[in-house]
Amino acid sequence: MAKLSIPKLEAQRFRGWPFVFVAGVVLAVVALLDDGYLSGPTGQTGCIVTVTSTSPLKVWVGPSASAAAAGNQLAVGARVDAKPVVQDGYRQLADGNWAAAQYLRPESVGGCG
Repeated sequence: MAKLSIPKLEAQRFRGWPFVFVAGVVLAVVALLDDGYLSGPTGQTGCIVTVTSTSPLKVWVGPSASAAAAGNQLAVGARVDAKPVVQDGYRQLADGNWAAAQYLRPESVGGCG
């Protein structure tokens, strides 16, 4: 049976600016991936939708076009967190506002109801 040998880690390998630089880069990449910066929404609600309208999609404070406008719009092609709640043709977004469900395509059916 072959004997497995593990090289001894020497303290001098973990000194100086090269180590600090490499460790910093690795930690920065991990932080970016963990924060969702590279992948978009984190899906805290379990439902991520993509805006399919041909122009920016209006966002409302209630599930109706007669409700007050929330003051923001969703960009064409944007990926946003939503809730599985659809009422009167409007889907509730993760922030509590509403947008027309016909222009929000769920990325996965499981979490979006």
